[in-house]
Amino acid sequence: LDGRSCAVLAYGQTGSGKTHTMVGPRGDPGIVFRAMELLLSSARARGAGRAYAVRVRVLEVYNEAVRDLLRPGETMLHGAGEDMLEGAHWSGGSGSGSGG
Repeated sequence: LDGRSCAVLAYGQTGSGKTHTMVGPRGDPGIVFRAMELLLSSARARGAGRAYAVRVRVLEVYNEAVRDLLRPGETMLHGAGEDMLEGAHWSGGSGSGSGG
């Protein structure tokens, strides 16, 4: 809420519980839903008259390819990297972009 960026990562072998940790089962939300709930309730608690811009990106990195999970038909993105001034970036496919 104060202009900070953050990332939540889950790393591990297949079947180790990454999706369960991040998303959770019905009735027991994972980290992603809990974090968004806290973020939005904090914004509401600060009162009316304030405007916030929240950007969310959900990416999967598998075999050195990056896929945007919020855009399910997009081609795989390759060439992920990071630049100190520009932030995260990738190239390739129709989803080329930057995540600054």
